[in-house]
Amino acid sequence: MFAAPDSQTEEKRIVDFLARESSVPVDEVARIYAAERAGLAEGARVATFVPIFAIRNVQEILRHRIQIAPQVDPRGDVSVSSRASLT
Repeated sequence: MFAAPDSQTEEKRIVDFLARESSVPVDEVARIYAAERAGLAEGARVATFVPIFAIRNVQEILRHRIQIAPQVDPRGDVSVSSRASLT
């Protein structure tokens, strides 16, 4: 029989993946993921899909942060990324 994956090991793999995908420090991604997962688990009737929804939420949060992050050009001028949307 197969052993169930250790939840801490699985959570670390998820956080590492999200950090690599977004180029955001692991500590920050871990904090965001833990908060999203806890919030979703609080009202969940079925906990099976909580990690999946937490991953999706974290990806959206990180994507939004990247889109509105200020960009610095080589001259040192700061401007808002042209990818940012006002929607």
